[in-house]
Amino acid sequence: CCKGVNYSKLKDTAAVDRWDVDKQRLPVRRKKSIQFNEIQDNGVPKVDPRLPLDAKQVFKLKQSWKGIKRKIEETGVEMFVRLFKTENIRYIFTSFKDLETEDDLRANEALEQHATFVMTTLDETISNIENYDYVTEKIRKPFLEAVQLTLGDRYTDYMSNVYGITIDFILKGVVDGYKEGQTKNDEQAS
Repeated sequence: CCKGVNYSKLKDTAAVDRWDVDKQRLPVRRKKSIQFNEIQDNGVPKVDPRLPLDAKQVFKLKQSWKGIKRKIEETGVEMFVRLFKTENIRYIFTSFKDLETEDDLRANEALEQHATFVMTTLDETISNIENYDYVTEKIRKPFLEAVQLTLGDRYTDYMSNVYGITIDFILKGVVDGYKEGQTKNDEQAS
């Protein structure tokens, strides 16, 4: 029924361990409840059309993310070290703004804690990437609420639209960056 699907990769201890073939639905773990995604005729789980990734990309993303997750602290620190190398925004972070070398940054506990927090948020988002509404609520909604709270009366309908477009652009950049990296990895593997 479901050629090319690796069942062991789809199992989840909190969810049902098998396909619900009769109903053409796949069990997917969502927090404490189980929701079902439909399966296409070729046995591949359908992906929410609002998500800018197809089923294969979602599967590969989640599989490759496991390697990142094993080194989440190091990856997060490296991300910030590279960000600080290309952008002059270190002054925003009082705990490590005076560190001058990359080695000092990599050894800084405050940077590691901050990077781990950011990467943990990304981990939770990527782990639930096929659930568009969850991802939207996890990043987009809190961002817009924080901006609204900070701006107060200055957060007009116009600014709400501007910030909505901005966070969508940023999130699209993250997805595009993943796709570009995945394409390079696929080309190198060929």
